[in-house]
Amino acid sequence: PEEEVQVAVYRCALGVTAICWWLAYTLDFFMTSGIAGIDGSVQANALALADVFSAVAALAVPIGSRIVAGVLLRLLGIGTLAAAVLGAAGPGTLGAAAGPLCIVMVCAREIFWFGLFYKVDAAWGVLVFLIVAALRAASAAEGVGQAVAPPEIPDELSPLPTLYDVKPVGPPLLVSFAGSVNMTVLAFGKLFEPVGEDLDEEGEQWAKRSSRPLYDNSEDEKS
Repeated sequence: PEEEVQVAVYRCALGVTAICWWLAYTLDFFMTSGIAGIDGSVQANALALADVFSAVAALAVPIGSRIVAGVLLRLLGIGTLAAAVLGAAGPGTLGAAAGPLCIVMVCAREIFWFGLFYKVDAAWGVLVFLIVAALRAASAAEGVGQAVAPPEIPDELSPLPTLYDVKPVGPPLLVSFAGSVNMTVLAFGKLFEPVGEDLDEEGEQWAKRSSRPLYDNSEDEKS
């Protein structure tokens, strides 16, 4: 029962992460399209919450006998949660890359656990969220650089902002859309996987002991 609760928490965390990413992408899309009344605060909170639940997924995902990978996942999850408590999680913060890296590690675990052939979406997720992590790290470093640099005094008044000056709170819209779709596929696919598959590291998907039909088990007992 405890292991089944662990799998349930892991899968729920993936689902909430997907919802948060979709919320951030949708509002960013409308905001950059010129829709008034969107100040970006909801997107920032949604992405910060996505980082928290990415950390929960990293802490809850079963890792079997892979001790080193398990330790890395747990440490990364704990670090992400600590950054969230300190207000250093989400875009534009020092711990901005931690949440996406949790997803990268979870996707890598999915590939190892079920096989690359069955988890192409997870392989895509590794690429997408590595890009997100790199963009966040670069943005955070740029913010630190601007904080220590002396302010620039403009020679003339800046022009009024235009529609093209509005930037998304999250990553570029194409990357945000790809990440949202990927998390949805990863989370939604769990609805069709028996709980035992997330606890059985032997074999690829549909070939694990937990996913074999009952009549196979009965034939094994007769033999």
